Amino acid sequence: CARSGLGRWRGRVALVTGASVGIGAAIAKELVRFGMKVVGCARSVEKIQVSSTIVWCHLVGWMVGA
Repeated sequence: CARSGLGRWRGRVALVTGASVGIGAAIAKELVRFGMKVVGCARSVEKIQVSSTIVWCHLVGWMVGA
């Protein structure tokens, strides 16, 4: 985390659009992995719920699907 420069962002909140699939999902997962709190937005409620569940189960951190 310190080498990537994301250490100073630990505990902060990020809003990620398109967080249910593709690049948006990958970015959301990485930000959570580096200790950020992520609010993920997507057009599909079902897909964002699945993505937030995957992040919650596999990573230390949290993501809320909105």
